[in-house]
Amino acid sequence: LGITGADTVITAYPLTSYIGGSGTGSVSAAGLSCAGSLCKGSYAPNAVVVITPQAATGSTFSSWSGVCTGTNPTCTVTMDRGRSVTAIFTRNNYTLTVNPSGNGSGTITCPGLTTGTLPASMVYPYSTTPIAITAKPDTGSSFTGWSGGGCSGTGSCNVTIDQAKSVTASFTLNTYPLYVLKLGEGSGSVTGSGISCSGALCSGTYSYNTQVTLAATAETGHTFAGWSGGGCSGTGACTTTIRNLTKVSARFEPPTHDITVSLAGDGGGTVTSNPGGISCANLSCTGTAAFAYDSTVELLSTPDAISVFGGWSGACSGQSTCFTVISADKTVIATFNLAPKAMIGTTGYTSLNLAYIGAEVSGSTLLVLDAELTENLNMNSYKSITLKGGYKADYSGKSGMPTVLKGILTIGTGSLTVEGLAVK
Repeated sequence: LGITGADTVITAYPLTSYIGGSGTGSVSAAGLSCAGSLCKGSYAPNAVVVITPQAATGSTFSSWSGVCTGTNPTCTVTMDRGRSVTAIFTRNNYTLTVNPSGNGSGTITCPGLTTGTLPASMVYPYSTTPIAITAKPDTGSSFTGWSGGGCSGTGSCNVTIDQAKSVTASFTLNTYPLYVLKLGEGSGSVTGSGISCSGALCSGTYSYNTQVTLAATAETGHTFAGWSGGGCSGTGACTTTIRNLTKVSARFEPPTHDITVSLAGDGGGTVTSNPGGISCANLSCTGTAAFAYDSTVELLSTPDAISVFGGWSGACSGQSTCFTVISADKTVIATFNLAPKAMIGTTGYTSLNLAYIGAEVSGSTLLVLDAELTENLNMNSYKSITLKGGYKADYSGKSGMPTVLKGILTIGTGSLTVEGLAVK
């Protein structure tokens, strides 16, 4: 044989196989013994060993590294020396899709979902631990249950990610009743899509957020006086949006006469009536409403924050509340005047400068309107003036807010004591 003492006889080479990657699996080969993710074997020189990977459930064999590379499903190793190889397994990802169903709407909550809006698709790695999906209906909808993915009922949907799955979340629009009550001494009818009437009561049932348009028609000689409730008013069509139980009243009156109200003056304000029907809020407004014969109508005037009520003319007079008895068509004019920007005693002034000039004696007190005054005030006379800002339009007291002077305040001579004035 010719072997000397210095020669070494190699009778076997070691083969080591590892398991790597995000997934799990195993390898097998003749003569290979495995413990966990480590496999070992010993082989005669030049022996050919075929190693085969087996992916565990939820994983996929990806590739080899070491003595073998690539994605070939087998690794063939010639044992001409000690060898090692790693089988790499990848954890599978599966898509979970949540679809909406029904005429309602809502959102879902589950791990990894950023919007919650349906439909939604999420990708998860294989897991035997279920993930919880919850559903929340939008306002006006109800969540009616799950289907698919092994889920049912209205609680949480617990899905095991072991394959691609699809779950359906069902939402239903809520329905609410609409009641329309016919009021008053007159007669008439109410119509609208889905409305049915029996005597003085009309009703219908509608899905959430449905807009319902109602129309009222008075009988010959009678008058439709207007709507109330459901966000409706006036005598035109009533369009109400159904978001809960809704009640609307339609008032019909017997033969009537008109009151026409218009506004005059350089100020601003509103005129309303009791009973309702008139609401006039600007100079171009002409409010006309019909009222039952021989009834008493109260007209209320409300000046805006920088105006005063100047009085009634036409069918009413004076400055107190207007009461008029309906015997024929009537016209009423409400006059609103701009409040003085400042007052000294009982004298009003249209600007702060004019009031300063009008302060004839030192020690005068100027009461100033709670308003934004755009002017410059130059104090150049030898007067001691007290300026008190923030007064209501009728100067009956303070509003609680300061007067704002948007201009330059210059005190050249004299003195100024200020209360309730902000200069910008």
